[in-house]
Amino acid sequence: MGDAGGSAERLAASMTAAGAAGAGAWAAGAEGERRVAAALAGLAAPWVVLHDRLLTPGLSESNLDHIAVGPGGIFLVDAKNWAGEVTAWEGGLFQHRRDSTGRRTSESKHAELMKVHGMAHEMAARLGLPVVPVLCLAGSRAERFGEAQYLRGVWVVPAGRVTGWIAAFPPTVPLVDLPRALTLVMTEFPSTTTDAELLAAIGADLARSRGGVTARYRQPAQPRARRDRRVTAPPARRSDRRALRGLGLVLLIGMVLWLLLSGVYSAAASWVGSAVAQRLTQGVMPTGGPADVRPDPPSCEDFDPARTRTLRKLELTERPSPLGCEWSLTTDGGRQVMVVRMLGLTEITDQLDPMLQRARDDGVAGLHTVPTGQGEASVLWAPKGYPLTTTEGSTTMSLSVVVHVSHQALGLSATEGRSVARAVARSANAAHDR
Repeated sequence: MGDAGGSAERLAASMTAAGAAGAGAWAAGAEGERRVAAALAGLAAPWVVLHDRLLTPGLSESNLDHIAVGPGGIFLVDAKNWAGEVTAWEGGLFQHRRDSTGRRTSESKHAELMKVHGMAHEMAARLGLPVVPVLCLAGSRAERFGEAQYLRGVWVVPAGRVTGWIAAFPPTVPLVDLPRALTLVMTEFPSTTTDAELLAAIGADLARSRGGVTARYRQPAQPRARRDRRVTAPPARRSDRRALRGLGLVLLIGMVLWLLLSGVYSAAASWVGSAVAQRLTQGVMPTGGPADVRPDPPSCEDFDPARTRTLRKLELTERPSPLGCEWSLTTDGGRQVMVVRMLGLTEITDQLDPMLQRARDDGVAGLHTVPTGQGEASVLWAPKGYPLTTTEGSTTMSLSVVVHVSHQALGLSATEGRSVARAVARSANAAHDR
């Protein structure tokens, strides 16, 4: 179900039309997804395979290439159409290619493994069910990798072997429970072609359900054996986490008292005391480093459409969202159409958004024209810590912002839509810095 590689193909086409660099990489990614989809089509009923689903619908563009649901469980399958040869070495994954001089180069794919593991962890936390993370090699030399290997918490499997490998998993989901599990997966992770307004509503509910804070990455433990088939399990219950945090607080306070009574009041006591204070004031267990505190997301007050030349004559209706704001335009038929959306992202939605990652790799904010339900839209991905250039100059982003401007629905050109997107991001950033 779904169009395998659809979102990557659409993005590649829009980037080609706009003359943007990197369209070839997205086209290759789409081809890899189609190859893996063709392989997964070999899974017999009652297995069901979904393609091109959204990880955090309405909050980010991060997509899940393939999800297989069947008697053996739920499998997240991320397709990688990498050139050259891919090998495993000392628990890591490496890609080997030849450069322009013919010299063999090797590149670690540790970040890709962590990304797949993070997505599976997010899925498991939302579903309340285990999810098996799989990185599926779809390049021309993928079969040279050999048998499936468990690396950094993720299974790495060549596309030619993935169907038989998944089908060989022992049954863990009773047949009577499969429809419920499939419905849950389809509802929680909708297709990338879902109506934009529905996605916005889903995103608002998702952000509210987690208090506006997304799940965090967790470094997986290494398996004790190569064929260990552990899966990413749902996080501990909230009551269990509270009990552990309470026990940690008691132990820290006890350590402080012991240090004071024993007369060892030195740098060690000072550090423990500050750690206790941090725990009491911020509500997080100290980790030896700075606390991970989520900044306030942007709000509707951070951008005034009336101050933008191309929008000031339009009657836009604002609607706050948990991660930012949306502005709608009323059509002649009386229907509200979302035309501008501003989202401030952190944690996993930030780390997993492929376009934010691409912008980081390029060292600048990414701005592209993409197809939507309201026609073409100008979408800006401005990552935290990177420069954003506007007509008013260049500024460094203090938070990651994604801005959607449906310029066709607004009657604007693509150039005007991009100008509006930059203005929205700059305004949100300036308000965040105050």
